[in-house]
Amino acid sequence: MVMLEKKEYQGYFYTPETPDKKISGILYFYPNEKIRLELIGGCLSGKGIGFTCIQKDLKAIFGVVRTESGVANITLLNCYGSGGKNSNNLQNCEICLTNYSCSYLLLGKHLADKEDKVFDKIRVSFPNFNDWYRDNNIQFDCEDNFTAIFKTTNGHKSPKKIQLNEKETLIINGYSGYYHINPHERCLYERSYIELENTEKSKLFDLLVNIGWFKDFYSFAAMTSMPFSEIYLYDNDDSKVIDGTSYPNPVMLFFVTEEKIDKDKFSYCHFLFDFQKIESNFGTIMQKWYEKKENSEPIIQQLISSVTYHRFIKSSDFLIVIQAIDGYYTRFEKDERDFKKLLTDLYDKYIGIQIITNNKPNLDQVVDSRHYYSHLLPVGKKKNVCIGFELYGLAERLKPLLIGCVLTLLGFDNKEIDELLQNYYQQIGSMLIKTR
Repeated sequence: MVMLEKKEYQGYFYTPETPDKKISGILYFYPNEKIRLELIGGCLSGKGIGFTCIQKDLKAIFGVVRTESGVANITLLNCYGSGGKNSNNLQNCEICLTNYSCSYLLLGKHLADKEDKVFDKIRVSFPNFNDWYRDNNIQFDCEDNFTAIFKTTNGHKSPKKIQLNEKETLIINGYSGYYHINPHERCLYERSYIELENTEKSKLFDLLVNIGWFKDFYSFAAMTSMPFSEIYLYDNDDSKVIDGTSYPNPVMLFFVTEEKIDKDKFSYCHFLFDFQKIESNFGTIMQKWYEKKENSEPIIQQLISSVTYHRFIKSSDFLIVIQAIDGYYTRFEKDERDFKKLLTDLYDKYIGIQIITNNKPNLDQVVDSRHYYSHLLPVGKKKNVCIGFELYGLAERLKPLLIGCVLTLLGFDNKEIDELLQNYYQQIGSMLIKTR
């Protein structure tokens, strides 16, 4: 999980405009905090004034650093100087300690401008993605003696390709193998990942945004916000040849997530559905998912936010569910101003789906609580307002309805939605499954 682990690189750094002015430094990546560059012995921009090194913000900083596999080029994007201290009051800042906070780190390439169209492909992986994909390449024979058998000779799985549009192709791929822990022990491994290829050169952030929409799909399937664990970018014009075959050099991307991520929480995951459940319709589902991105993105992100664990219960958690349900209905059903009628129509639409029908809340409580918390009404203005844990319970009873709406967008019918919801709520041991 490279994106979720601390990294440190030593080397020298300079700006694209002043390649002859190289300054030694240490680069730190803290997954849940920041990307920080400490320079020793000079300023990349600006000048020393008294004991202070005045810095300008830079759109890019280049570096050459030492890594475990050798020497690598590095690019830092959106860099904000925080100044530093000149230890001997030299006006030219020769012994100045300066710092930069940066938004993005690219290991393996110099990229002068984030708007440059240089990349052909992005490859990402996620926590528990092997468990979701479940296309195991390693089989075990335990009858006579314990034997591991690889289904493919070169360790690479057969890729699953989906043509999203004229330019973009989505690919699920993977590989397997083993390595020696010591002369007597070997460790088997399997890796699955997702790729997005473009027939035209793309900007870094265009690829990142488009693959991020699959990240939201996977988060929906996992019923929790899933981070990237690895991100690689590829430029087909920057390749190396091995045994007569050309391989693009991988460029690893790091950035700091807004959400505090604890990688230990991903030791196990309950999925609403896995790849095997949707394999026969995976291409159609992905095409619908990307086609509906513009209209459905805020609804999906509100759903993911609502099902992600929060330490404290807030009224905003309830409103997120309400807004997503309202948004789904007005965007994909019809424009309905009467919120109680909207909810009634949706519950009628999903009648027969046990988890939704059996947990239908008091609609007067839903409507009054929505108005009360949305408009910050005076206490007592609405008589059916829920507070505290009662409000949390109201939101929990509404979530299956919202999940059903999103599953409908993906093409699931009511019978399939009923099966998926029952199975999921049984997995997590929710009280909703017992409510009648």
